[in-house]
Amino acid sequence: MEELKQKPITKEKETRGEKINKSFSIMLGLVIIIGLIFTLIGLLR
Repeated sequence: MEELKQKPITKEKETRGEKINKSFSIMLGLVIIIGLIFTLIGLLR
């Protein structure tokens, strides 16, 4: 019973870590896209 209780806890921690990694990757992607858009607007002007 103790082993079964410990396994779900590790899975929850892994899912939380994956969510954090996904959020960081999404934020980095948005920042890069916004930066490219601003650079393109600056070049066009």
